[in-house]
Amino acid sequence: MVDFKVLKGYPYNISLNKHKLLNGWFLLITEDNQEYLVRRNYSLTSRRLYSVYQTDNSLKDYIFSEKRKDHNNGRGLFLAIVIPALLRLLTPLELWFGSTNRKGDLIEGALNILIFMIVFSWWFS
Repeated sequence: MVDFKVLKGYPYNISLNKHKLLNGWFLLITEDNQEYLVRRNYSLTSRRLYSVYQTDNSLKDYIFSEKRKDHNNGRGLFLAIVIPALLRLLTPLELWFGSTNRKGDLIEGALNILIFMIVFSWWFS
């Protein structure tokens, strides 16, 4: 039998080693200091039923209180803008859509893009 009840309290992220968050779980401490371990299911709606487990041992020592630092500092966005622009400048247009003396040969261009995608996926697999 499943028992449903509404719990009100404060959620806290938890970490077992104080460096990395425990994904998929958080600690809910109610107003009367009861501790519950809640399993997240990453749904888009907040009106979901979650699996909740009451803890016998205190998990207050595992509350993750540090602020997470953004280590990339925008490097990813910079690289996502710059690398495709450089590739477009360094590679000739004929590589993607065939020679430019003819009208666009879409079959040849699609074949070149398919070969590029196959080589790219093989390289990073």
